Amino acid sequence: MAGTWIKIETCLPDKPEVLMIAEQLGIPPDQVVGLCVRFWSWCDTHLRDGQYMGGTPEMVDHHVHHKGFAAAMLDAGWLSDEKEDRLIIPYYIRHLGKSAKARAMNTRRQT
Repeated sequence: MAGTWIKIETCLPDKPEVLMIAEQLGIPPDQVVGLCVRFWSWCDTHLRDGQYMGGTPEMVDHHVHHKGFAAAMLDAGWLSDEKEDRLIIPYYIRHLGKSAKARAMNTRRQT
């Protein structure tokens, strides 16, 4: 795998969180997956530890070009605003951190 990449689980389109977001936004689950990929790709490029300092839900909506996406992610538990000066991407290190990518590459080499 060359270049910049993010880890996506094959079960993502069927996850309850995706279905919840799709229902809340009134869009198909496949479109939610696309919005998630866009958002997580932005996070992978611009964040180091999953904390979006100064980030707001409106900024997230701007990054993915879809109003209401951040609110739906908050409701699904895939985004947190528990600290008032930042947004937090839960499990960022597990899924987008360097160690996650190293584990994924190691798994691929072993298969």
